[in-house]
Amino acid sequence: MDANDFVRFVGIPAAVALGGVAVSTLAWRAMRDRIDEGSARFMDDLARGTFAFVFFLLAFTVAEGRENMSRARAVVVEEASVLRQIARQVGPEARASLDAYARSVVEDEWRTLGLRPPTASAESDDAFAAVIDACVARRSPAIDEDLARLEHLRAQRLQLAHAGSPPAYWAVISILMVAGCVLYGVVVATPARRRALALYLAGFGLVIALVLELEHPFAGLVRVTPEALQGVLDARFVPTTR
Repeated sequence: MDANDFVRFVGIPAAVALGGVAVSTLAWRAMRDRIDEGSARFMDDLARGTFAFVFFLLAFTVAEGRENMSRARAVVVEEASVLRQIARQVGPEARASLDAYARSVVEDEWRTLGLRPPTASAESDDAFAAVIDACVARRSPAIDEDLARLEHLRAQRLQLAHAGSPPAYWAVISILMVAGCVLYGVVVATPARRRALALYLAGFGLVIALVLELEHPFAGLVRVTPEALQGVLDARFVPTTR
């Protein structure tokens, strides 16, 4: 676990809580003498509704993030299966190229997929080109299909690494949360209400941090590992005597 990942997972809830309490306190100071009791209760109800809608949006996004993680794991497992399938159809030289490609993905491309923004690895590009060249001597419709599938799966990995929510989504979430804090702040801002709001908003911050983790499946505290591809390497495409 990277220290930056842990700091981000803890820092986002803290920032959301502190920012929300500050907005609520400023709203109370600006409006405390202008709102009657009936209007204050009405705005308090509006605040609850606004936060409930934000919670619904975040819950939906968490579900999408979990699905994205599942798709990423499935792609990696299928990629390992296709590598084994190609290895059964080619000779030692091509198997050596497959071994080098799998190693470059595990040791280099997994790191670049975890960057923000994620990128493909130039080393893996070269290794994949070497696989195609090495398979030329044993080309067949089945091998061509498997190579095309392998290339498609690699492209899927990169696409899934980029599968984050657009900035407009986070802008809407931010605006709604600020609006909720302003509406909440028109009622008397007692220390107890501030603490309750801070705890409530910290929960939202935790969900936001979880969403951001799930939307980057190859990095962070929650990540897809190259275990399936590592299993391909452990199986040794190429004999140890090569």
